[in-house]
Amino acid sequence: MSHPPHRPHRPHRPHRPHRARAFATLLALSALPLGAAPLTGCLSTGGGGNLASKLATAPTYDPAGQSKCGVRKSADHPLIVEWPSADRATLEAKAQSGLVAVRYVGCEMEVLHRCKLPGKYGYTSITPKHDAVTIKDSDDLYANMPVGAAKLEGTLEKSGQLNVSMTIVGRFDADKTSFTPEQLDGDDCDRATHVVSGMTTGAFELSSGAQASVGAGANAFGMGAGGKSSSSHETLERDGREEKCEGASRPGEPPDGCGAVLRLDLVPIEAPKKKREAATTAEPAVEESGIASNLYEAGNLRVAVRCAESNEVVTPDRGLRLLLDGKTDPEKPLRSNSLSTMGTAVVNKMVVPVMMTEATDVGFLVPPGPHHLSIQAPDCVPVESDVKISRTHETDVTANMDVEPDGLKGPAGSPAGGSLALGGFYGLLPEAVTKTGSVASVNGSPALYGGLLSYGYTHRNFALALAMDIGGGSFSGMAHNGSGAAAEVPFTGSQFDDAIELRVGARLPLRYVALSAGSGIGGSMWIGSYDVNVPAGSSGVSINDTGLEGGLKFLWHLPLWAAIDIKPVCDFGLQVGAAYDWDPTQFTGSYPMASASLMWQPSPSCARTASLNVTP
Repeated sequence: MSHPPHRPHRPHRPHRPHRARAFATLLALSALPLGAAPLTGCLSTGGGGNLASKLATAPTYDPAGQSKCGVRKSADHPLIVEWPSADRATLEAKAQSGLVAVRYVGCEMEVLHRCKLPGKYGYTSITPKHDAVTIKDSDDLYANMPVGAAKLEGTLEKSGQLNVSMTIVGRFDADKTSFTPEQLDGDDCDRATHVVSGMTTGAFELSSGAQASVGAGANAFGMGAGGKSSSSHETLERDGREEKCEGASRPGEPPDGCGAVLRLDLVPIEAPKKKREAATTAEPAVEESGIASNLYEAGNLRVAVRCAESNEVVTPDRGLRLLLDGKTDPEKPLRSNSLSTMGTAVVNKMVVPVMMTEATDVGFLVPPGPHHLSIQAPDCVPVESDVKISRTHETDVTANMDVEPDGLKGPAGSPAGGSLALGGFYGLLPEAVTKTGSVASVNGSPALYGGLLSYGYTHRNFALALAMDIGGGSFSGMAHNGSGAAAEVPFTGSQFDDAIELRVGARLPLRYVALSAGSGIGGSMWIGSYDVNVPAGSSGVSINDTGLEGGLKFLWHLPLWAAIDIKPVCDFGLQVGAAYDWDPTQFTGSYPMASASLMWQPSPSCARTASLNVTP
């Protein structure tokens, strides 16, 4: 809030009635008998008001060449009862969120809304006390209410007296009593001169009126002088209710209806004090003079760096390193800010909600001033820039770093990790499921067709995938007839396949193409069925006569696989692969297969451009 600055007060000149009127008055007075009582009646003067108000008006004081605000150079306990209710409400609201910084020069005080400083106010209640302040001249006015003195001078001159009646119930006190410019943070802080260190609370009434009177018993030119007269009493400002002040205080707050701010305690902002911490390591000590104390824990440099394929902020435990002017960071990294999100975890075989945290930036404490900043991380191209580090607030640095090895660049170079592939496969039915029971021969090489779904994780030179396929194939051949040792009958059969494999291997990224190969472990489930084609004249022959085995069968295998990823764009591509599923327990359980799939594989490093942005 801002109040107009004080304008020098002109010396008060007593009112002089018109000469003719003054002469007539003197004649009337001279006609009074000797020994008459002194004139105490109400004499009307052409200037307005009554005699009581004139008698109660005190002369003003205006030293030559000095404004009224200079009478008391450090009015550090001003009453603010003359402030409008809206301004005092603004002050009270600001104090609820932290300590209040003000600009207090001469008779002008302004609350700096965009200036923050560490600390808070604590409330202490006291036994209600009643207090009164009487202001009879301009010296009292400027000493008690310097901020509102300019606008109240006229009221004081007219009424002759200002009265402040207060009921005090407690105080708000700051948790610290000294402040330096470096502790302040915000756009307006360079204008701050004082901090509100305390506030007296309660209820008050500010009124005008001299409370003086005179008696009368004379007449002057027919004008009565036999009554009593007093200055008018007018309420100028009021806040809180006195009867509410007797109520019980709430924890940390004054009673309801009795929490108005009456008086402020102000402390000037001190000049910064230089200090140096003793060196505890072989590294040179950091000059801390001028750095705001609230930055020692968080740091005056906040760094958020993302490197290559990762969408997460790189932290010091993952290799983040800062160089200032070609030297390593002078202080160990401070705390990391983090973002919390709701996730789930399995605890005692139950899925329960948990809070997941992710780092958003990392703090460093560095000497204020201009520096050349270089940021490094493993396998990433360093970024650097000239920066100016502040001593009063955080400097934020956001950087995107390109991956350093040439092969890791491009759409296929260094994906974010997860991938999804959907396609089809072609293979051969293994003999272990086609030549069973009394099967003597199978025609050709029975084919196997189906669909393939794969979930993968890829990190630079490492590949991991969980592949599932579903398919089937048909075949035909000859089976022994159980009624004759050499008799054979033709048959047709089919097999349904459901398999799952865990694949792991090495990967060679080449910008738009990546080659990978490896092994793993898998298993398959086969469901078979047969139908006998009975020859003419062989009545009575059935499938039971052949001894063909249908139903369910399980196989396990070690897949030997290879794949090529072709990615012309950042997130989508084509994956072509081949595998030989080798069954080490029986050779007839092994079979080859080939596949082709459409692949979704995000690659942030593909779309990310190396950059470094500094926000002062």
